[in-house]
Amino acid sequence: MTDPSAWRKFVAQKSSYSANEFAAFSRFRARYKLAHGLDSITVKSMAEATVDSYFVALRVTLAYTALESLENALSIGPGTQVHNSKLLERLLHERNSDMCQALLDSIDPKTHPKERKKFQKLLAGESKNLRSAAYAIRNLMAHGVLTANRLGLDKSQARRKLLNDFAECVLATADTRFSKYVSSQ
Repeated sequence: MTDPSAWRKFVAQKSSYSANEFAAFSRFRARYKLAHGLDSITVKSMAEATVDSYFVALRVTLAYTALESLENALSIGPGTQVHNSKLLERLLHERNSDMCQALLDSIDPKTHPKERKKFQKLLAGESKNLRSAAYAIRNLMAHGVLTANRLGLDKSQARRKLLNDFAECVLATADTRFSKYVSSQ
């Protein structure tokens, strides 16, 4: 499994961190390694495309929680932006409109109005921050309401690739943010 790229440099600076700070960054590292290194899952009595669908959604969930763990370690709020223009273009392609609508519907306007507004802005082309889409995927998976069929993942290898690329993008964002932090110390 792969560590965040600046992990060795961070460890070399260990004496400048408290035990609690080091533990918080270690949690980020563990979640990052899990999301980055997860290669597949096996589920008995389920079609391969369905298993692959849950796998990519799980990777996005783990990548998102790695980013959250990093932000917690840095004692900052969830403000890290996730950008990738090609990924955004693929997400917003009309062939994915039903998936985007399902993601929007998954963000409760009563309990998460800010996140819903951010995703609406993304869909309207008023934002390029993909974090809200990753958040919606994470919520669907983590709260047990995701089905492979609901997002059309079981029938579309292209959508499964899109979600896998989402996970990679979120991980790259977290890695870059961590590296900048380590370099600033």
